[in-house]
Amino acid sequence: MAADRIAQDLAAPVVAGQWPRGVIGAHSADGQARYGYPEIAGYWLRWASSEATVDLASGEAVVDWLQGLSDDGLWPTRVAAPGQSAPDHQDRHYLFDHAMLWDGLHRWAQRRSSSSAAALAQVLRRRFFEFRLGTQWQAMIGAEAESAHWSAAGGPFLLKAWARLSTMDDDLGREAQAQSARLRPIALHQPHTEAHPQLYALEGLLESGDEDGARAGLVALLQTQGDQPVLPESADGGPRRSDVQAQLIRLGLRLGLVNRQETAWQSRLQWLLDRIDRRGRVQFSDDQDGCPTWAALFSLQALCAWMAPAGTAMELI
Repeated sequence: MAADRIAQDLAAPVVAGQWPRGVIGAHSADGQARYGYPEIAGYWLRWASSEATVDLASGEAVVDWLQGLSDDGLWPTRVAAPGQSAPDHQDRHYLFDHAMLWDGLHRWAQRRSSSSAAALAQVLRRRFFEFRLGTQWQAMIGAEAESAHWSAAGGPFLLKAWARLSTMDDDLGREAQAQSARLRPIALHQPHTEAHPQLYALEGLLESGDEDGARAGLVALLQTQGDQPVLPESADGGPRRSDVQAQLIRLGLRLGLVNRQETAWQSRLQWLLDRIDRRGRVQFSDDQDGCPTWAALFSLQALCAWMAPAGTAMELI
């Protein structure tokens, strides 16, 4: 089954002389690692922390890799894999990425009793206030900190970051709760025009306890997109992306909005299945040959949720 192939690839054990699977942001079509991605290492650690097929050594190898890359608690966006050219924006630091990384380290530390992950998570959390300038929080800091892209401009997608940072009772946790309260109405009344960040915003609504808001937001997103069987990147068009379809399916299932017998939902699922190769890697879009790890993680959750009985609990990656 496709889900089994994805899970087997994601849980691949450490191979001497190679990067651990959990740090690889994407593979090329020929199977070569393209770049390391600390944010995605956070997603992977969150998933792996409660995944029985992932051994302790694999997760600790990810933590060690992150330790070697850390600038005392801050990480570059991406790192070139051996033999690959430098990826874009590697000198930037994103608030969202660091929140996902902190969450993964924290969960691995808790669930696998990893002292090294706990120490790294603590250092990262202390650096978070560097994203604050006066009373405002910046979505991005570092070199070339000017960008119109949603990931740098900020907005309701940060709800997902603040929801995860709010789990600790400290100054950052309390600030995260305040930021979540500020962004919740914006997520519904001033949504992102792109599906990917808006789905992050709705996931953040759900994680912060506003299930009704998340449900209303997802209905609105589908209506904005014209209820197309496979969502493009935005209402104005753009590529059809596997990460977006997987996010849509898993969130729709979690919120009880998916009728598995409806043609539209079956078409979305089939489109996603058609992009999973024999190794369990998931093609990003029709016009790109890359296979991102985050698309694989989201797709695994979407497929498992589709096959699970209605009402089965799911912790979103």
